[in-house]
Amino acid sequence: MAGSTETIRVARVWIADGCIVCGLCEDTCPEVFDVQADTCTIRPTADRYFDQRQAQVIQAAQECPVEVIRVSGFNEPSDQRPPLDRSP
Repeated sequence: MAGSTETIRVARVWIADGCIVCGLCEDTCPEVFDVQADTCTIRPTADRYFDQRQAQVIQAAQECPVEVIRVSGFNEPSDQRPPLDRSP
């Protein structure tokens, strides 16, 4: 894993392909993760919580059983980085 939890600032979180919808991430940080019956997404308001829930977001990424939670500056493989959303 790149970086330590003390030196990164969460700026972006996403779910890579392969999520098994176990619900662990939502249990760890419900302000950021939204688990439904067949999918897991990042809540639209998640960025409001990145600073105050940084440790929980990173914990969710570390504990993900299939390692599909990506956190900017922490475990983001460059080939799985989503494009920047430049919409207004």
